[in-house]
Amino acid sequence: MFRVQVTSRRRRLTLALLNVVCVLATLEVCCRLFREEKIELIERDAVTGRHLVANFDRQLFNGESGRLVRIRTNSFGFRGAEPVVPKPAGVRRVAVLGDSFIEGFQVDEAETLCGRLTAELNRRDAGGTTWEVLNLGIAGSATADQHLRYLHVLRALDPDVVVVGFGLATDVTDLHPTLSRAPIFRYDFDGAGGLTLRKGSELSAETARILDDHAHLYRWQRERINVAIKTFKTKLNVFDIRNRIFLDPVPEEIEYSWRLFDAILDRFRDDVEADGKRFVLLAIPSGLELYRDRFEAIREIGIAAGYDCRYDAELPERRVREICRRRGVKHVLLHDAFSAACPRSSSQVKSELLYFKGTGHLNPAGNALAARVLADALLQPPHDSTSPADAPARLAADPERAVR
Repeated sequence: MFRVQVTSRRRRLTLALLNVVCVLATLEVCCRLFREEKIELIERDAVTGRHLVANFDRQLFNGESGRLVRIRTNSFGFRGAEPVVPKPAGVRRVAVLGDSFIEGFQVDEAETLCGRLTAELNRRDAGGTTWEVLNLGIAGSATADQHLRYLHVLRALDPDVVVVGFGLATDVTDLHPTLSRAPIFRYDFDGAGGLTLRKGSELSAETARILDDHAHLYRWQRERINVAIKTFKTKLNVFDIRNRIFLDPVPEEIEYSWRLFDAILDRFRDDVEADGKRFVLLAIPSGLELYRDRFEAIREIGIAAGYDCRYDAELPERRVREICRRRGVKHVLLHDAFSAACPRSSSQVKSELLYFKGTGHLNPAGNALAARVLADALLQPPHDSTSPADAPARLAADPERAVR
């Protein structure tokens, strides 16, 4: 009697599992047959965490800019033409690391910050130097994995200048070990206050990679869940965790991220300068910092969510300036030049928009202005007593030049 019951239970369990497998298999087939496949341009990397798919060259439609954009990558897994190794004589190579603001998939190569910077430097340098700018932007990247990318990829390309783009919209929270779910490598503090690398679970990462590569159903449900979460937060006016960078007093978890940034920046600068290269930090503001109407909207959402405290749009920029000055890091802050280009501080004034949709990625005008400010800093001799941080102030004093 007992054996009959056990056999019956096993049979039912086996049938149930087979039903689940059949349903999943059917859904996978449907996804492959009827779902328009989204092209994945990022691959997981055991050394740096992630890189772009190598040797890719296609036109893709970008929803944010509403246009077809040519996306071309090289064998090193970043956007642009194949860099020559070893670096040719007479070439001054600038490498710009960063996240999607540097990557610039919303526009063609020539319209990205790096593309504009290439043209700006070669136009303005009368000394006969050929400037080459490498775009090492990777969407979702942060300062920690950018440091790894420098150590393991960029060193071989022998850059003369290393520029680290620090996006104030997302990078502060992306550095935190738990605030962000982006699948990137991060540094954290060890028991002695030093930095230790956190790669996450290698088994989980490998499982996710296999599913990404082979399971259409997995990719589809991941995309739909992400869309549902964003829609839910938008409809309920949920206060975005990234906007906590504007709260004063600074929340404990944001303060932790700033401390991490301080320590990582110090190590990053030391490694670059030990190689005899020039290190520059480029701080990129978000649209929330420039357009009062957008900032007031997130302030109201925050108060409704229980964050009834002071909101300071310039707090992140001041924090970056303070850290860089204390560490002696050459830095370029775009805030002043961008503010000069947006005197009415409203995202409703279309002629003053530097970002897609007001708070998205940099549009062509934003990239062009950022490139002019950065070129001002890079064309100064390294021994010049004027800090690169003063370049935005010079543009701010000449608003007409800032918007040309």
